[in-house]
Amino acid sequence: MSSAPPTTTAPDVKANVAVKRDQKVPVVALKNPLIAGVLAYLIPGAGHFYQGRMFKAVLYFVCILSTFGFGVSIGEGRPVYMYYYNRVDDGREQEIFMEVPADIIVQDDVQANGSRRFSQRLLNYGYLAQVMVGLPALPGYFQTSRYHPENAAEWAASLEKGYEGDFEGELAGFRENDKAIQYPAKGRLALKFANADVESIVGTFNGSVTIDGRDEPVVLELGHQVNLGVPVFADPRRGVIAGVTNPELLKLATAQLHGSTPRAFKDWYGVPIEDATLQVLNQNLGKNWELSMVFTWIAGLLNILAIWDAVEGPAYGRGDEQDEDEQPAGGPEPSVA
Repeated sequence: MSSAPPTTTAPDVKANVAVKRDQKVPVVALKNPLIAGVLAYLIPGAGHFYQGRMFKAVLYFVCILSTFGFGVSIGEGRPVYMYYYNRVDDGREQEIFMEVPADIIVQDDVQANGSRRFSQRLLNYGYLAQVMVGLPALPGYFQTSRYHPENAAEWAASLEKGYEGDFEGELAGFRENDKAIQYPAKGRLALKFANADVESIVGTFNGSVTIDGRDEPVVLELGHQVNLGVPVFADPRRGVIAGVTNPELLKLATAQLHGSTPRAFKDWYGVPIEDATLQVLNQNLGKNWELSMVFTWIAGLLNILAIWDAVEGPAYGRGDEQDEDEQPAGGPEPSVA
C-alpha cells in the first residue's frame, strides 16, 4: 500500500506584498530634506543637485531662472522691489515728473522741506511671489534698509570727496538771438561742493557736443543750480541737471546740461521704487512693464513647487507596491495540492 505524497504549502505571496507596503522604501535618496529645501530656495535646482538628481536640478535651474531673468530684462531690471512710494499731490504740474529725473525730484523735496512730506511707503504684494526665487530677488528685501533719501547727510556724503561719472545727455540753451538749441552731449563729469555750504555745487564737463553732425570738443564750467540725484535709487542712471557758467564758449547766451551718469548695480537693483519712476516705466515700456512683473511672479511660484519636491521627494516615488487584486511578478499563485 503506497503512502500519500507529502503536502506542499504555498508561499504567502500576499504577506510579502504587505511587508513591502509597510517598508515604504523611497526610490530616491533625499539626504537631509532641510538642507535640500534651503538650497532649493536660495538657488533653484541647487537642492536637487545636492541630492544627486541632476536632471531636475538642471531643469529647475534653467526654466525658473530664465523665466525670472526674462521678466527682469523686459522690465529694464526694475520689476523686483519690496516697497514703492506713492506720491501725494503737492500742487506741482504732472509734466515735472516726465521732464525731470525722478531721483532729482526726490532730492529737491529733501533739500526744500527737510523731509519726505509728499510720499507714503506701500508694500508691493507681488514681491511675496518674487522673493520665492531666492537669491536673485532677496536684494529687494535688503535694499529697503538702504533707501532713505530723506537723509540729506547721505546725499552730501556722496559729494564730500567729489563725484565723477561718464555723462550722457544733452546741452540745451539759447543763442544771442533767443533761438533755442539742443545738442547731444557726452563726456566726463566732475562735481564737488563749492565750499562748506552743501547747497552749492560746482564742477566741469570735459567731453564733446554734437553740433550740426560734428563732435566739438569742449570743457564747460558748471555752477548754476547744479542738481545731482540721490545716490541709492531704482534707476541705473543718476540724474544730473547743471547750469553752464561759460556758455559763450559755444556762442550761447545761456546753457544747461541735462542727462545722467551710471549708477552702480548695488545702488539701484531691488531698491524701493518711486511713483514718478513707475509712471515713466509705464509710459516707456507699456505692456512690457506688466509682463515683466508677471514673469517674475511665475518664476517665484514655480520655485515653491521645486522646493517642495526637494523636501518631500517625487509625488509618485514611494512604495511602488501592487494592488491586492494584481498578480505577483512570478506568475499566478501556486495551487495547494
